[in-house]
Amino acid sequence: MTHEDARYLEIHSWRLKDTYILRLHGELDHLGAPALSVALHDALTLQLPVLIVDLTHVSFMASAGAGALINAHQTITARHGRLLVVAPAGSTPRRLLELTRLDTHLSVHEDLEQAMHAIALESPTH
Repeated sequence: MTHEDARYLEIHSWRLKDTYILRLHGELDHLGAPALSVALHDALTLQLPVLIVDLTHVSFMASAGAGALINAHQTITARHGRLLVVAPAGSTPRRLLELTRLDTHLSVHEDLEQAMHAIALESPTH
């Protein structure tokens, strides 16, 4: 991502046990989608069972962003992992996911806490 592109989209990432989290800030348009694809690729190479993409602070999301999520979902589910998406109700990303019906294929949550709770409920110790 170039410096100019960075003003449109920032991606923060961290690992929490067996979960990798990407938190996006800004616009997920044709300029930001390649950066998301790279971040998703890097996260998927870690081979962790759970990946969360937090879109809470995304003010705009184009179809290229949805495409990157679909690719990540296909990759991680092929190896029996999970992709969870955080997109609050009424947000631009959530509306796009609903309009494209991707919300019926992806695990979409209201906030990061809800996503983490969903992971805990599905862990083998429960």
